[in-house]
Amino acid sequence: MSYVALGGTTVEALERLSYRLAKLAAYLSAIIVCYMLGHIMLEIALRVFLSKSTYVLDEFVAYATAAITFLCLAYALHDNALIRVGILLHRLRGKARLVFEIFSVATTLVLIGILTYYFWTKTFWRDLKLHRLSESIAEIPLWIPELFAVIGLFLFMLQLLTMLLSLIFKGLPATKEVEE
Repeated sequence: MSYVALGGTTVEALERLSYRLAKLAAYLSAIIVCYMLGHIMLEIALRVFLSKSTYVLDEFVAYATAAITFLCLAYALHDNALIRVGILLHRLRGKARLVFEIFSVATTLVLIGILTYYFWTKTFWRDLKLHRLSESIAEIPLWIPELFAVIGLFLFMLQLLTMLLSLIFKGLPATKEVEE
């Protein structure tokens, strides 16, 4: 099946959709960073001026950090900001590099798919069904911070799938050939 037989613009439409969703998640991450800054500033002000605390700063900042990490995966992959080990990759050219890229992306997609399935079924849904709460004073339902991880993993999988289809139907982008 050729790129044209796939519908011509189907892969490009999927690329646009996955990029927009990844960018939206990155914007949400920026909002979360602003929240973190505000919470830290509030905590400092409470401690300095009133000798009080929110008592949940560590927990909430930890949840926010995890959310940012997962939500930014797809955007980082799209913008080639993830660390890649290029020892073998940079030595390959042409069709050999394309085959290796397809293999790498497909393998990553399968592994992330397994991780996502496990996390979705064994952690997220269990905590949602059992109404599990954090063991802190805030008693946050655990599914809430886990939801950000689930969303981030699904967006990462979508970006990987998009990358795989693009490699299969369009080949390597011109910049990949000269990249070191």
